Order: sequence, then structure tokens, then C-alpha cells
Amino acid sequence: MMNSNTPLIPQRADPFIYKHTDGYYYFTASVPSYEGIELRRAKTLDELATAETRMVWTKPDTGPYSDLIWAPEIHFNDGAW
Repeated sequence: MMNSNTPLIPQRADPFIYKHTDGYYYFTASVPSYEGIELRRAKTLDELATAETRMVWTKPDTGPYSDLIWAPEIHFNDGAW
């Protein structure tokens, strides 16, 4: 287990972790530039630190969603993410 004073995943803003019924932990957070959201999945909390990272959203250059993003969350409702 990591030291409680050490960030699990450094330089990720507003992390959110969800434990799903499939037994995996899902981690989402803003990347340091606040221009994207990454997603990780692992069987344990400690494994999230080295889990594969997928960029699931990147802000467009223009338009209504082109501002910086923060505090992303992931939820599973009625059988869908």
C-alpha cells in the first residue's frame, strides 16, 4: 500500500474513483493542462497508479465545450456508463 502522503497518481486534478460491480476500480481525472480527461481501470487501488491510461475526452479548439475542464466523474446508471 502506498504512503498516505504520496499521491496515488501525481499531477491529476479532481480525481474520481468508482468501484464497479465487475470488481474493477475506475479512475478519472483532468490532465495537468485541464484540456482532457483520462480514464484508468485496475483490480486494486494501488494498481491504478500503473494502469493503462486512455484519453476519453479532449477539449475542442472552439465551440461551447472549448473551455478548460475539471472535476470529471464516471457513473454507471441503468446498465450504461
